[in-house]
Amino acid sequence: MSPKITRKVIQEFQEEAAGEQYLLSKREQEIVREIEKGLSYKEIAERFNISPHTVHTHIKRIYEKLQARDRQEALVKARKKGII
Repeated sequence: MSPKITRKVIQEFQEEAAGEQYLLSKREQEIVREIEKGLSYKEIAERFNISPHTVHTHIKRIYEKLQARDRQEALVKARKKGII
């Protein structure tokens, strides 16, 4: 394979990986919407019949996928990505 074609193939894979980083599961999207409403972990847990610990785990994953450090940054990035 020529270097030009190799670069093109690598670039395609990198773009796909970058796009997949921001894909949130349906539940994660629901939780982001509830966070946007200002609900606490406990309130979100009650709404979805899950434990607050599970909510915390989802939020941790959301932060990782959006590369965010806190709620505010996660909400800003989610809005920019069209998630909410």
